[in-house]
Amino acid sequence: MALGSQLRSDRPRQARRQTSVCVTARWPQAAAGKPPNHSQERYQRWVSIYTSGKETIMSNIDDQISQTRERLRDLQAKARKLERRDDTRRKILYGAAVLKLAEELEGDKRKRLYARLHDHISREKDRKFLGLQSDAQDQQ
Repeated sequence: MALGSQLRSDRPRQARRQTSVCVTARWPQAAAGKPPNHSQERYQRWVSIYTSGKETIMSNIDDQISQTRERLRDLQAKARKLERRDDTRRKILYGAAVLKLAEELEGDKRKRLYARLHDHISREKDRKFLGLQSDAQDQQ
């Protein structure tokens, strides 16, 4: 005889009945998603309980979606900021390298390099800062 069966047989008859009670759903149809066969009031209560859980789940999912979209926007803004920073750094490094190269060139080559660089500077504000003539004066 197994140990478990010995323990069960030692209990009084009434105690055995209490432990063997089968727990079922209040409305078995609710588990299948069907309305119960009860009064209209109970049906409305069932509908409110059944749908409120779905609404809560959907609102949680909607909150998660909005939070994820917000995080995506933040990450995209951070990526744009890093791209601008890297682009600025790249321009500074290339500019410094070109200026160093220009210092190493002799006479005529240096003038031609600066002339080519000046042709690519088109903003009036930048040309004025560098002490260059404006595009309108160059064309005359």
